[in-house]
Amino acid sequence: MAFNKEYSAYLKSTKWRKIREVVLTRDNHTCQLCNWSHEESGNRQLTVHHKSYEFIMHEEDNDFKDLITICSICHQFGPHCKANIQRFKKSKNNPEK
Repeated sequence: MAFNKEYSAYLKSTKWRKIREVVLTRDNHTCQLCNWSHEESGNRQLTVHHKSYEFIMHEEDNDFKDLITICSICHQFGPHCKANIQRFKKSKNNPEK
């Protein structure tokens, strides 16, 4: 329970807001799973998601490689754990599979 409070506070911090903006910019404000962009219409938001929690609160230790931009639809319903992201990206690159 203490971790959840600490993590919730972290997500409201200036540090996280700066990290979030770096990742959104790196990913061109586009969902890395479905390619939805903030410029398109639709009732979605972009989320910066941790692929794992290995670097949580220390994301800069691996150059933000453990973070990915995904839209709220993909975050809620789509494949967003590390293994599924990799599998999904492979299938996007090889659509005949």
